[in-house]
Amino acid sequence: MQNNFKESIIKTLSYSDVFDYPLNKSEVYKYYIGERTEEEKVYFMLEEMAKEGVISKKDDFYFLNGRQNLVLLRKERESISFKKWTLAKKIAKILGLIPTIKLIGISGSLSMNNCELRDDVDLFIITKAGSLWSTRFLVSILLILLGKKRSRNDSFGINMVCPNMFLSENSLGIKQNIFTAHEISQLKTIVSKNGTYEKFINENAWVLNFMPNAFKVGLASGKSENHSFNFLDNIFYKIQYFYMKKRITTEKISREFALFHPKDKTAFATELYETKFTSYTAYLSTFDQDLEYDHSGVH
Repeated sequence: MQNNFKESIIKTLSYSDVFDYPLNKSEVYKYYIGERTEEEKVYFMLEEMAKEGVISKKDDFYFLNGRQNLVLLRKERESISFKKWTLAKKIAKILGLIPTIKLIGISGSLSMNNCELRDDVDLFIITKAGSLWSTRFLVSILLILLGKKRSRNDSFGINMVCPNMFLSENSLGIKQNIFTAHEISQLKTIVSKNGTYEKFINENAWVLNFMPNAFKVGLASGKSENHSFNFLDNIFYKIQYFYMKKRITTEKISREFALFHPKDKTAFATELYETKFTSYTAYLSTFDQDLEYDHSGVH
C-alpha cells in the first residue's frame, strides 16, 4: 500500500512538472493521481518521501528532485497572475449580464495562477440550450467593444481575453483523458447560474477516475430550460462557420460546442507526463529505493 502511495504522488508531481509547477500539500491531495485516500495519509507520505530524498520540498512546495527552480518560478508567475485576475473578474461579470450565459469560468494557466506575462485570459462558457452561437456572437462583439478580444493572429495575449471553449447546457460531457480531467478540476468559476457548475461536474464525474479527490459530486439544483432560440441560433452558426471554415485547424465545432484551441496540448501533455514519470522512476531505481512501480498504472 505504501508503495502505491509513493507511486501516485510521483505521478501527481510528474504531471505538474509538465507545466513547471510545484504543488503545496493541499494541491497534491486535490490532484492526486491514484485511488481515493485520506488527506492525512497523503500529507504524511509527502513528508516521508521528502525526508527519504525521493522527492524534494522547499517553502512548503513539493516537486521532483532537481527542480528547485520551480519554486521561485511559481512565485513569479503568481505575481503576474494576480494582476490578470482583476481583468478576468471584470470581463466575466460584464459578460455574465448576457441572459443566455449560464456559466463563465477561468481555465488554462490563470486558473492555476501559473501565467507568463504574455498569456491571455482563457474563458470557459456554458450557454443556455439552443443559444450557443448567438451567445458567442454577443461575447465577441462585447470583447471587441471593450478592446479585449484576442485575435487569431496575435502572437501574444497580454491583457487580452480569449473565450476558447463554449458548451451548450444540454451537451456538457467532455472527452475523457488526464489532460481534460485536470483542466476540469482546476476550473475557477466566476459566474454560475441555476446550479450550472454542479451540473457540469456531475456530467463529468469520470474525472474522479483519474483524480478521485478533485471534487465532490452532489445533487445539481435547477433544470435545463427550453428556449425557442434554435432557428435564430442556427443562422448565427451558419454565418460564423462560413467565416471560420477556411481557418479551422485543430478547432472543433458543432451546434452544441465550440472548442477553439489553435494548439491542442492534450497529446503533448499526456506524452510528456508519461515520459517524466517513467524516467523519474528509472532515476530512483539507481539509488536502490524501496519502491515498486507498475508502469501500466499511468493513465
